[in-house]
Amino acid sequence: MPITPSIGLPNYCPGICFQLERHNFQIARTIGNETESLNLDWQPLESKLLAAVAYVSEKRVLYLRFHGGELHRYFTFPAEQNQEFLETKSQSRYFLSHIRNHSPYERLGRS
Repeated sequence: MPITPSIGLPNYCPGICFQLERHNFQIARTIGNETESLNLDWQPLESKLLAAVAYVSEKRVLYLRFHGGELHRYFTFPAEQNQEFLETKSQSRYFLSHIRNHSPYERLGRS
């Protein structure tokens, strides 16, 4: 499976590198510092799959923390869709049907 080229977004990962376990290690080394410096406002979720969510509206970036500790960020995520995600009955189902495989993301590792 070939690596999909960047579409010009900074730190863009279409998710294929997650499948092939290939990452830009220079970016990966900055993840901890970046998420700490953002002062993300984590909201806990009552979900079987997801532990918490944070959203940076200025950058349209959604951060999701999974119960296993994995941390992902999703790019070009509209504020309206974030609100819809927060208000849905099941965030796990919403994630599986509207976010996973629909939004470009980057796996940040474990938090």
